[in-house]
Amino acid sequence: MYAYDRFLGDGATDYQMSGPDKGRFAQSVFAKCGYASTFVPQQEVQANRRMYLQTLMAYIDRGVPVIRYFCGWGVFVGYEEYAEHLLYLTADSAEPTRLTWEQLFTPNDRQGAEAEEPGNFMGCGWLFVGEKRESPDLAQLYCDAVLDMPRLLGVKTRRIASARRPFALGRKASRTAGLQA
Repeated sequence: MYAYDRFLGDGATDYQMSGPDKGRFAQSVFAKCGYASTFVPQQEVQANRRMYLQTLMAYIDRGVPVIRYFCGWGVFVGYEEYAEHLLYLTADSAEPTRLTWEQLFTPNDRQGAEAEEPGNFMGCGWLFVGEKRESPDLAQLYCDAVLDMPRLLGVKTRRIASARRPFALGRKASRTAGLQA
């Protein structure tokens, strides 16, 4: 995905999380996997700090990490000192990083100057994954995801564009191989 006017992340998921339906998109991913979930935008987390820290601690105490989207994905896996420090893992770390509340809302280098503008959190928020509601067929989920790639990556708007042609050829090959939705 390529944005014409600002950095929107590294891929199609980042693009989806930058739009107005970011919460619905994040929740739909877990719904397809059979889980209930609730996406809470960053601004709401900041406005209701105590409530969301209590919720985060309750999830972690039950052994369920809380997912965070902040210009990339990470998970809260623990807390110390009654949540004065949150333990946070990303794909770039083997061990959790200790973060204070203030550090949670400080833009990192990947976000650049635009993230420092008030209210511009590029779809940031916390995702609380709840109970398992159903057990979908995982093979079908993967097949559906692969077959949906041309649509997801074939976007062209005033703000973004992606390369569709390679995926259109891949879809034709997958149909020939018997991968049908």
